[in-house]
Amino acid sequence: MEKKLSIVEPQKEEQDLGYGQLYSDQYARHAKAYRVPFYEGHLFTRTYGVAIEMYDGQKDKKSQVQFEAEITMRKFLEEGCLEYKIKKNHIFINKRTPKTLVEKLSVKTLEALYPLEIQTTLKNELQQIINHEEILERWQKIKMQLQKEYIGKAITQYINAFETKISNNYILLQSLKHEVFYTLLFHDIYAHYDISSQKVNTTLQKEAIIAFPVLGFKSPLLFKGIQKINKYKTYYNTANSYFNAQIDNKPITAKLNVEYDLDGTSFLLENIIAKCHIKHNSTIIKTVNASIFHLKEKPTILKSLEEMQDDINRRENAKKDEENKDLTLKQRFTKWLNI
Repeated sequence: MEKKLSIVEPQKEEQDLGYGQLYSDQYARHAKAYRVPFYEGHLFTRTYGVAIEMYDGQKDKKSQVQFEAEITMRKFLEEGCLEYKIKKNHIFINKRTPKTLVEKLSVKTLEALYPLEIQTTLKNELQQIINHEEILERWQKIKMQLQKEYIGKAITQYINAFETKISNNYILLQSLKHEVFYTLLFHDIYAHYDISSQKVNTTLQKEAIIAFPVLGFKSPLLFKGIQKINKYKTYYNTANSYFNAQIDNKPITAKLNVEYDLDGTSFLLENIIAKCHIKHNSTIIKTVNASIFHLKEKPTILKSLEEMQDDINRRENAKKDEENKDLTLKQRFTKWLNI
């Protein structure tokens, strides 16, 4: 069986390969199977600045969305999954706070979704929304607020459409595939690189697919290309991975270039830059440019498995105290005997 590799941890390599100006002589070690680099059970939290710019050539119109995303990750190797907790803050539309009614409604309804907890496979394939019940509870409160503040048929239709989307766990999960941010975040950049390529190249590679959403297209565009990762870390102590693909359906052509930078020590995500261009012959009809950058002024938060267990124990004890606060000593003793 052909061996496949995934990124695990960096290793210093003494020989100087002289590979250009960007890459150092530090080697990123790879390992077999689906080993994901983050420590088992540990919790990592990072905050990213996200900017997504879209251009419609037919309308000659540009639009931009910016926000901060706080992403918490945990790996559970035995269960074969990753868990994410995502928060969105400081949302700007076209470089300003939401101003129109549609923009305000959009931001307000998003409050029901976040924090959003998602489970994926170790290959970052979406599996389920963990906190779906919490989302529905938050939505009921926000829905009541909207119904008090706004009236009209259009508002009712907007509320009903949003409620339909979030009421079903699967439908809500699938809707994430129509957002550029989640498409890039949940792409598999870690596993199944071809071991045979490392003998003759400075990169490892594999065939990959990105279903990239573009506003105005009913379904995401399916880009099939080659995903590569350089075996040597950059001078910025990052591991660099990139994906290039093109769709030729004359007279329409589409190109997608995506570049990932991973922390050279932990292999947590540092940056993503994506560029998508769609042309009709030589005329640009759509472009999407996205950037996701780790905000260095908001440092990575790391909690070990031991710290997480202490936190779990504290929460369980606090819950028991709350349940027992109104019980008499005799009632508490009787409850303890029945446990």
